[in-house]
Amino acid sequence: MGSSTSSNNPQTTPMAPLNQIVFSQEPNGVTYRVPALIYLEEIGTFLAFAEKRSSPADSDAKYLVMRKGKMNGESVQWSPMHELQSVCLPGYRTMSPCPVYDKNNKTLFLFFICVDKTENEQKCSGINAAKLCYVTSQDNGKTWSNITNLTEKVIGQREKDWATFAVGPGHGVQLQSGRLIIPAYAYNICGCKCIGSCCQCKCTPSSCISGCTCYKCECTCCNPTPFAFCIYRDVGQEWKMGNQMPRSQSLECQMAEVLDHQGGKYLYCNARTKSDYRVEAESKNAGEDFEEKKSKLVDVKKSGCQGSVISFPRNDGNSGLLYSHPSSSTDRRQLGIYLNCSPRDPSKWQDPRVIYSGPSGYSDLAYIDGTESFGCLFECGEKDYHEKIVFVKLPINDVMGRTAAETRNV
Repeated sequence: MGSSTSSNNPQTTPMAPLNQIVFSQEPNGVTYRVPALIYLEEIGTFLAFAEKRSSPADSDAKYLVMRKGKMNGESVQWSPMHELQSVCLPGYRTMSPCPVYDKNNKTLFLFFICVDKTENEQKCSGINAAKLCYVTSQDNGKTWSNITNLTEKVIGQREKDWATFAVGPGHGVQLQSGRLIIPAYAYNICGCKCIGSCCQCKCTPSSCISGCTCYKCECTCCNPTPFAFCIYRDVGQEWKMGNQMPRSQSLECQMAEVLDHQGGKYLYCNARTKSDYRVEAESKNAGEDFEEKKSKLVDVKKSGCQGSVISFPRNDGNSGLLYSHPSSSTDRRQLGIYLNCSPRDPSKWQDPRVIYSGPSGYSDLAYIDGTESFGCLFECGEKDYHEKIVFVKLPINDVMGRTAAETRNV
């Protein structure tokens, strides 16, 4: 696709003709955040998930909501919103939707976490309050099973070493082998008793006040170390946990299987950080271990931002990667779509095409099988990125400004 250039130089392209508001902030302050998107090829339908909150704040999350988008030619027709109020544990908030579809058993899994404390409260106290849960659907999201709480079975004793954890957010992936992959991340604690006590604030191990300044402290006790990993299940087996990402601090992540024409394959991971650049890594054993690579993809300074990644097939038998993320390095603005047709080389990411130039935040991508196009569900707004969640359907070649043949054969 020509020479590779810096990912700090976005190129703006007009919004695609098909862009639809799927969730919108209500006059009473009710806000929808953290989108997740999955495409069910067998019925030609997107499922869009989000958190319903009484305000934009994480602490005001309530439960998950869902809408179905039926493909009708080149258009998508969205059903009314369905509130998944039963998808929760009593007394807990439901957050971080992460759907994945098992094609072998025609079963839709919806993973999420249930929490009753904020992330900062957990990080300050060093006591995890998150539960790893999922529900399933055998009818493409019409009805859902009872909740399965996997925390004890999958996380087990390691929960005592974590301040908190979460899945995704955004979609999981099924590998060619049939293995299901759920991206996740956690915060390690050091295990000592000084959590909160060395900070210049009024927090205690059991509470964390609003406006906490703990994380200005350099002590690792007050700054639990985050790491990405995955939860996986092979056909007919139990859910298990892979090993943590080495070295770099990695947060919210997504994963994609990358194939080459010679039959090789590996699992790619793209993770949020608190540094200037993303973490990219690959796993040669389907998510059990990861090896990091030096990335040129920028993250939003200081806090970072969630991003999404998918793979797509090319005519030469290799996979390409698409990645969505705010392309501004200073704040959450200018949602960009990035392309890498040589995924093993992190230097081959092309400059992003910006599909929304204003405030924009979390996003999720879904490839539309057999169409050379994809959907993107993302947060955006005029003044704040949490004003609405918009769906855009785009041909891969249009986003990159190239013909279909050029995109496939780079």
